[in-house]
Amino acid sequence: MLLTMPSRNSSHHGYVNSRTRRAVLAAIAAVTMTLLVGSCSSAEEMETGLGEGAEPVSAGSETPEPVATAEEEKLPAGIAAPTRPDAIKQNDLESAAVSAKYFLELYGYTIKSLDLSEFRAISSPDCEFCNDFIGHISELVEGEQAYEGGALKISEAVHDETENTNDIANVLFYMEQKEAKILDSGGDVVEAYPAGSMGTRVVLTFEDESWTVTQVEVEEETQ
Repeated sequence: MLLTMPSRNSSHHGYVNSRTRRAVLAAIAAVTMTLLVGSCSSAEEMETGLGEGAEPVSAGSETPEPVATAEEEKLPAGIAAPTRPDAIKQNDLESAAVSAKYFLELYGYTIKSLDLSEFRAISSPDCEFCNDFIGHISELVEGEQAYEGGALKISEAVHDETENTNDIANVLFYMEQKEAKILDSGGDVVEAYPAGSMGTRVVLTFEDESWTVTQVEVEEETQ
């Protein structure tokens, strides 16, 4: 999977420890049932089985419709950048969840557009996952390569209350990603990634009047 592709600096992109694994899988257990019935828009639907310390929240329901800019109009058809939410400047847990989901949406946008500007803006310089992803996309651009496929389906956010502080938020998601390919400039396949599912923890810190992603941890499931 793209989210756990080999790092240039480490053997695994996820940096998952046993505590993270338990928390993420607890969220997966709850959210998977919601996905199976085709709905994850209601927080009430995810209350059963979340486990102690995990609280469902709404993420992105108030995000305005994106408006294309002149820069976006240069992108291939069908690729539109997600709109930066106002919540990114509000220091509360619901706003952190909105910001975390925006980060994941930016990830999906970036693998299609290869435009790193907004992804860089929300990523901390200390975020290893972010730095590895930025390096990976930069290498694709330099090599005139591009992604095909890899669309993401992102669940509602679930807070891990046991890990949160005043300025630090841990937000859990369950995601499904379609198979993807890296193509060279001639359209030939350089590398292929299978479809998969994963639990993802996004850790954010509120500093300089804005939420910034400082860590991403992934627990991948195989299909």
